[in-house]
Amino acid sequence: MEQYKNLTFSENGKTLVRCDEKCEGEVIIPYGITKIGEEAFKNCYKISFVEIPSSVTDIDWGAFSGCFKLKDIEIPRSVINIENYAFSGCYGLKTIKIPSSVNWIGPWAFSSCRNVEQFIIDDNNSKYCDFEGAIYTKDKATLVRAPFRLDSFQMPNSVTSIGSGAFSGCNISKSLELPNGVRFIGDWAFAGCSNLMSVILPKSLIHIGNHAFEDCDILQSIDIPDGLTMISYCSFKNCYNLQHISIPQSVTEIEEEAFKDCDGLSIVEIPERVSNIGHRAFKNCIGLTLIKLLGDTFYETDTFEGCGNLSKVLLPNAINKIREYAFKNFQKLTNIDIPDGVREIGVGAFEGCTSLISIRIPSSVKFIGDGVFLNCCSLKEIHFRHYNPSQFCWCFKNLFGYDYDLSKLTIYVPIGSEYDYRHNPFFSDFENIVSEK
Repeated sequence: MEQYKNLTFSENGKTLVRCDEKCEGEVIIPYGITKIGEEAFKNCYKISFVEIPSSVTDIDWGAFSGCFKLKDIEIPRSVINIENYAFSGCYGLKTIKIPSSVNWIGPWAFSSCRNVEQFIIDDNNSKYCDFEGAIYTKDKATLVRAPFRLDSFQMPNSVTSIGSGAFSGCNISKSLELPNGVRFIGDWAFAGCSNLMSVILPKSLIHIGNHAFEDCDILQSIDIPDGLTMISYCSFKNCYNLQHISIPQSVTEIEEEAFKDCDGLSIVEIPERVSNIGHRAFKNCIGLTLIKLLGDTFYETDTFEGCGNLSKVLLPNAINKIREYAFKNFQKLTNIDIPDGVREIGVGAFEGCTSLISIRIPSSVKFIGDGVFLNCCSLKEIHFRHYNPSQFCWCFKNLFGYDYDLSKLTIYVPIGSEYDYRHNPFFSDFENIVSEK
């Protein structure tokens, strides 16, 4: 029929497959259609209204995504499922009404609907309800989706879970306090909340999902409660103004890119129980100047990549090995005190530390790997605490590289051991060997 000429249907006539992008104004979907197909109206940015018949039960993935001039939509009582991204980027929508028949709303169904002020759920809906304009599960235990335009927001005390993407992209007020009882924050839950400055997390919290606070541009401070065991993948990535982060003793792992591009961080203290820090976890944290490691934590060679102002690292007394490439390319690191008890310094541990001037090596060290001081062009002092240089054995040329000028380096040794060092073949190339207490 003429009125449906811009619409394409499946062979059985039950699914609306596609609407022509040139279509504009009002669109009427014929009765008998049971499904609005995947991306059926995607980027039909000229349409302002769609009439959905009472035969439709499913609104598929991305069905109306990018229809940013769509000002009104009436979802009939026949609809059961609203899939992810179904109305994504529908900027013109301000109020969305969900009928009693709906028993599934994809967590990203209304993503980027930046002007939505409220969701209204039919009182007879058995799966969902609304509270202060937000979508909750019927028992109000999970916040599914908050409205995007918020001057203030308060959750009921019954909430135990913040769903995936629940606040994503919200124009939320500068501070938010989550009620005590919240245990889970889902993936992307607060991602892109560009006005969010501070969040008070409850003591009940045990999980923060991947990307949970990514792109919260002005978030300045967050205290993670004790009880959380992992800081998840990209959870605070691109929080450029984050100046303070408190990592509790309960945390055992910091995953990849957790704090990547957090320019405002200056000091980070890694608790004793953290056993692993993932790839690029603190990459490009250009304001970071001090790391305090309280335990024997393993981190990747690129964990602190791009932290160009990192000048000081405090190591715990409990460690017995400095791992391979542990401080590679820490270009602002000027000195480091290796704790007594360390027995091994791994290959390339200080490679590329171009500002390193002085280092103390305790008598407990028995092995130093190749290339430990490769390209450490500013190194002037090594303080050995070994009374007997025969306790260890290495080739110094391998430590520095074969083009290193050893004459500019002073070796400090314990009083009474200078003679042994000068006559040890591994130290014979050094002109400057000095005794010290």
